Amino acid sequence: MKRGVFILRVIVLGLSVSSAASAGRKQSFDEGWLFHRGEVINAEAVIFDDSKWREFIVPHDFSIEPIAYTHDYREWQPEWSDWLVGPFSRLSIAGSDSGQTVGGTGWYRKTFRLPGGPLDETIRQKVFRLRFDGVYNQAEVWVNGKKAAMNVFGFMPFVVDLNTILADKRNRNKHDEQLVTIAVKAVNEGLNCRWYTGSGIYRHVWLETTDCLHLDEWDTYVDASVIEGKIGKVKVKGQHRHFVVTQRPRLRLSPCGGCRRQSLPDG
Repeated sequence: MKRGVFILRVIVLGLSVSSAASAGRKQSFDEGWLFHRGEVINAEAVIFDDSKWREFIVPHDFSIEPIAYTHDYREWQPEWSDWLVGPFSRLSIAGSDSGQTVGGTGWYRKTFRLPGGPLDETIRQKVFRLRFDGVYNQAEVWVNGKKAAMNVFGFMPFVVDLNTILADKRNRNKHDEQLVTIAVKAVNEGLNCRWYTGSGIYRHVWLETTDCLHLDEWDTYVDASVIEGKIGKVKVKGQHRHFVVTQRPRLRLSPCGGCRRQSLPDG
């Protein structure tokens, strides 16, 4: 009995330490997003003017926003006199399955300052990632204008690795390397679900900061399923990750038509 209590205390202590460590390295990235509904050209670029965009705190669902009034030939028919009320429209492709709302395209942008000192030294010591808990339905993410991720299933979380993008100095802000601009394009079109889902960054976003040698969020597994008499066997498994920025070879054409091998510098 005492042995079982001791094992239970060890498990609880381990989970508490893991939870505390996770809380220390995981910060909310929900505030400060700028939003525009509709198609935009070059909205992923760092220099794009988003001064007229609206500011939101995610989670955010742009399907429940009142949509702009667009004329339709059917609106003159008596039975269509109320075809558009706020966010609800009879033109909804999914009909009642989507709550009579309309999807479309939405853009989100956010510029923040990466914590730490000089960028080269910072990304050698720490690993920075953005974790999106959910963007419905198809999401594309850019970091400083560089395509960083694409996720085509709106219910699945995904991670954007900032270190790999920022290690290439061509992808850094030319005026201030610590400034990072994130652009997200969310598209929700057509028949893609049998219930209401919403559109856009409809779940939380997190900025994760870890050491180069670390455990990922779901890399620790505790198995206490084996019980033999009064003895319970507990197995704890973990997978560590070691992130290193290395030199990457690049092939360039020479004036004579051949090619030569060149390595990119670390960081």
